[in-house]
Amino acid sequence: MKFLLLCILALGTEAVLAANAPTKINLIPLESQFITVNSKDQAVVIKNINNALKQMSGGILDLPASIGLIVPQTYDSPFFDPMALTLVAPFHMVIDGKSKNPVFTRGVELHEFGHAIFNENMELILKKDPSLLKRWTSAKKIITKTYVNKTKLLKKQMLTELLQRKIEETKASATSPISRSLDDLELTLQDEEALLMSTYQSNEATLNAMGELFEALTPYNEFFADVVAVVIMEDPQTVANALHFSNFNEISYSDRSFRRRASRRKLSLEAHDFYSLSRDYIYKYYLSNPVYKSKGKAWLIRKSMDAVSCGIHSQNDLIKKISADLEVIVKKNPKFNQERYVLEKMNDGLDVCMDKAFL
Repeated sequence: MKFLLLCILALGTEAVLAANAPTKINLIPLESQFITVNSKDQAVVIKNINNALKQMSGGILDLPASIGLIVPQTYDSPFFDPMALTLVAPFHMVIDGKSKNPVFTRGVELHEFGHAIFNENMELILKKDPSLLKRWTSAKKIITKTYVNKTKLLKKQMLTELLQRKIEETKASATSPISRSLDDLELTLQDEEALLMSTYQSNEATLNAMGELFEALTPYNEFFADVVAVVIMEDPQTVANALHFSNFNEISYSDRSFRRRASRRKLSLEAHDFYSLSRDYIYKYYLSNPVYKSKGKAWLIRKSMDAVSCGIHSQNDLIKKISADLEVIVKKNPKFNQERYVLEKMNDGLDVCMDKAFL
């Protein structure tokens, strides 16, 4: 029982400064004669993010002042790097050799941009807990000093990985031009990694505290990022559909739906799926409600953020109550499904916070 509750407390997230204006997108080119770069593909990704920004800016939602953007032609999945303040957003998402039409990637890159928004608003989210807030503000000072170098390193890391994949695909020899290019890149990469790591290591305690905080917030962050994608795309299935590959069961997708019966949800302690039931709740009662939709997408996303903040700050008291209730229940029924009970009650707690936030 204690272990189960600790798993919940070990609920990543990511980082930036707030600005209530459209985010400046800094395109970071992958400069290599061996890597295919399609300007039309890049334009599709940039247009998608810019369209989202037009719908979110100017309201009560704080957005990143700027964000780096790397656009590989294909890659496993978009992701946001909190230390580089950079979004890696492939035109076409290909996971373990499985792919769907590139149109499905757009919702996932908006999910990742949602992580950037979450981190942009960390001070707002954590303001009710001075100790947590201090963890963040201390770490943010380090990120501000190092993110430029981390961005350069991230770019080289991406190039290295893409070159390695191409060498494997083409079975290029160790003496081929592409292999020599990779060798040269790896030499400079090692030096830059060592330099940045020395800075990180000198601030190890602060960054470890930040890492623990990010880990604890991950289920809320993933829930919020999915909300961003669903609100902007106006599709409760946008993330679930992107992750659903026929005849491929290694990717969980059912709990990412915002419109799926509880009986058809697997329910899991995994961070991406943790607030599965609350996804259905927020869509049913708020995101799809014409009264609330009329207030605009920025408003919907901000209120969702307020609900998440409420969930974070009420979590400890809720876990204490769940723990006490479970002790009584398990004494009477040792075979009781504790995991599902905890998940349901934690989701109920976030639902209560939504009701408060959207009043």
